[in-house]
Amino acid sequence: MDERRLPAGSQQFVALAVKLAVENVDRGQRPYGAVVVRDGEVIGEGVNTVLRDGDPTAHAETEAVRQACQRTGSRDLSEAYVASSCKPCEMCQAVTRLARIDLVLYAGLSGGGPDLPDLAVLSAPDPSAQEPFARFALLELPMLD
Repeated sequence: MDERRLPAGSQQFVALAVKLAVENVDRGQRPYGAVVVRDGEVIGEGVNTVLRDGDPTAHAETEAVRQACQRTGSRDLSEAYVASSCKPCEMCQAVTRLARIDLVLYAGLSGGGPDLPDLAVLSAPDPSAQEPFARFALLELPMLD
């Protein structure tokens, strides 16, 4: 595991990712949210819209990176990091690396697969990390389809 320290103020952005996930479940979507942060500011945010869009690539981290690239006019986000409501899957990790981001923080639930080389995926526990998943379970929708 990477021994680097969490960026200053990063816990508020991890909490924001969880909040986005909860709001997404309240809209009938899957329990995932993410933000891209650079210089202490959110430059991209995303939620999982796979159910709404019928797009299997519409994951929160991917959407957040896409929005950050559009807002900055660059695909090089090397000075940024991703804060996510849970551990990103391999696809989202790959998108993160393609944008030259080398740090992902996640709120609690581990999932996804193994970490990609040259990508630090660090747990930044948030006490509300379980809430979006508990709400999603009440919807009785498939997690994967």
